[in-house]
Amino acid sequence: MSKISGKDVMARKQCLADLVVEHLTKLGHQAKIINNRTNSKEHTDRILVESSIGLVHITALSSTDPNEKIPYQNNDQRWLADKTYVAVGWNTKDKRTFVFFIKAQDMLGKFDLSKTDLNYLRNRDFSTVFV
Repeated sequence: MSKISGKDVMARKQCLADLVVEHLTKLGHQAKIINNRTNSKEHTDRILVESSIGLVHITALSSTDPNEKIPYQNNDQRWLADKTYVAVGWNTKDKRTFVFFIKAQDMLGKFDLSKTDLNYLRNRDFSTVFV
């Protein structure tokens, strides 16, 4: 079963990045993990995915709470620069793993999203649920 695991944020991000690469590859896209990339707004991503669909930011959530709000870095959205998608992943209480791909431009100006909000914003062609 594919799920997000890890005791700290970086371990969970790495795990989700691995799932994203695997998923995109199965869909016929090229994808690889890149580390420590600084974008055009001087934000450095420790882990992200470079792929044939563009750069994908990785957000791995630790909570299984379906109503959790996702605050993004004190309303600073420099991290969105140069990204095509944001992959947000989390495990559920019933042992599923959701991975939603949201167009980066659709997240501009949105600072406190819920998992329900992400569901409405997600790209249905790339988003998936691992059971």
